[in-house]
Amino acid sequence: MTTPRIQHATMQIPLMFGVLALLAGLTATLVFLGGDDQGRVNLLYLLLLFVFIPLAGLLLSLLLLVLKSGHGLASWLLALPCWPRHWHPQAFLADRLSGSQLLRRAWLFYVSQLVGFCLGVGSLLAFMLILLGTDVSFVWRSTLLQAEDLVPVLQLLALPWRFWPEAQPSLALLQMSQDFRLGAQMHDASVLGQWWRFALAAQCTFNLLPRGIMLVLALLSYRYRYQQSLKSAAVSVVVSRSGHNQVPAPGPLANLAQHLGKPYLLLNWAQAAAPCVDYISRQCGAAQATYQRGEAVPSSRHALVVLVKGWEPPMGELLDYLQTLPQAGYVLPLDWDEQGVKPLSSGHLQEWRRFTGQLGGWSVLQPGMPA
Repeated sequence: MTTPRIQHATMQIPLMFGVLALLAGLTATLVFLGGDDQGRVNLLYLLLLFVFIPLAGLLLSLLLLVLKSGHGLASWLLALPCWPRHWHPQAFLADRLSGSQLLRRAWLFYVSQLVGFCLGVGSLLAFMLILLGTDVSFVWRSTLLQAEDLVPVLQLLALPWRFWPEAQPSLALLQMSQDFRLGAQMHDASVLGQWWRFALAAQCTFNLLPRGIMLVLALLSYRYRYQQSLKSAAVSVVVSRSGHNQVPAPGPLANLAQHLGKPYLLLNWAQAAAPCVDYISRQCGAAQATYQRGEAVPSSRHALVVLVKGWEPPMGELLDYLQTLPQAGYVLPLDWDEQGVKPLSSGHLQEWRRFTGQLGGWSVLQPGMPA
């Protein structure tokens, strides 16, 4: 069952990611908008940083949401090799989020939106610091583009803030802001500084506002899924204690195997982290192939070993899945924590033997552990 400690962990890591994203946005904007030796900032770079990159990130988030993908910015961040081992995506998501696919997806989407929003906040803070501490001149250079080419694009982008006339671009302002590397031209510094209003409105419109809305929706979705997970876990415990579990208590006990001694395929139903898989490899030899929960396991002449969480009660979902497999195999219940694999309690072992006894030909595997 999900505990307050787990809930604290699932909120602590997003906070850390948010702080890192804020610092990254702050640093990137200071570098991008540092300007040349005369303090001039290229307006086209500003559009890239404040409009096009945020829009691309939003579209990617919406695409992953529509496709219901478990991958995203948060998943990619967790997959970086710089984190401690127990923060590996499979270990973290399996141990902290109760194995619920919907809860994991909601958590990943929430963290991704938090990271995107904090990047925008850091970028805005850096932009305000630049405006307060320096005299910024916004100019633009292009070999192919002319002011007449840019003005319709900028006016289209500025439609959401038509109520702010000072932040609207114009052809005259673009012509006065165009800079050439060769040839002397005189620019009015007060005119070149007027672009800050357009930049501020663009960043709020295309980054902070939509990211903020998506962050609120993602947080509400995660909290809803979390409450549903708590209710589901509570019902499972009550049903188990009342003796009316989905798996009937009476029945034959499955055979207990302590040695495998033949090639096998491993189905990581528990979504356990790499240390658990390494432990199995040490005890039984390396698997011919390893599959994660949700992946199709092909028919094979090799034995099938299904890794499950030994401390959780067997559920009907697993029973239904095993009954669809064309061949019998081994159910491997393991108990582990951050220190490693530990012996399974006799009560949990009996429960899993009783569960597996309903499956013809299946056995319970306990390698290296006393029966």
